[in-house]
Amino acid sequence: ILPKSFNCMLAGTTGAKKSLYAMQLGLCLANGEQGFCGGKISQPYKVLYVDTEAGQNEVTRRYKKITSHMDWKGQSNWVMMSKKGRMTDIWEDVHRALNRYTPDLLIIDCLYNTSAEKEFSKSHKISSVIEQLTEIKTRQNVTIYCVHHMNKGGHEIGLHKDRMSGASALQNWVEHLILMTDTN
Repeated sequence: ILPKSFNCMLAGTTGAKKSLYAMQLGLCLANGEQGFCGGKISQPYKVLYVDTEAGQNEVTRRYKKITSHMDWKGQSNWVMMSKKGRMTDIWEDVHRALNRYTPDLLIIDCLYNTSAEKEFSKSHKISSVIEQLTEIKTRQNVTIYCVHHMNKGGHEIGLHKDRMSGASALQNWVEHLILMTDTN
């Protein structure tokens, strides 16, 4: 479900509940639960959850809802930050939080909003985002888990990595990929 020290991504269609899945995964790891979706958790992990999409109120609401169904003791292993509104690069804030907190896992939800750059279909445009992620992984020795979107349409293709938004450079960076879709 989440291999340690890999470049991991959860990509899916709008409404597939990617953010809830990623947050619950992080909260289970922070709390030292026995497992998550069949994957064993051997110990509590320090998690930094970075929201770039929902905003502080919604992220806090989700956090409270998920932890209300747990015997939540993971406060010291969980830090979340949120940035919403006009998007600019988040990397300086993320680096500061990583240096201060030193997590085992960094969850970025969602990758599309990490930068002012929105043209992810061009390799030279997404390369700056990939460089930031690679620098973080190398410098901080942290597992990275990014939530990302699929392109609109293409449902007839099914769940395939080519539906993921972004140039092939992003697909080449990912070492572990989970794809999700909503169903009716």
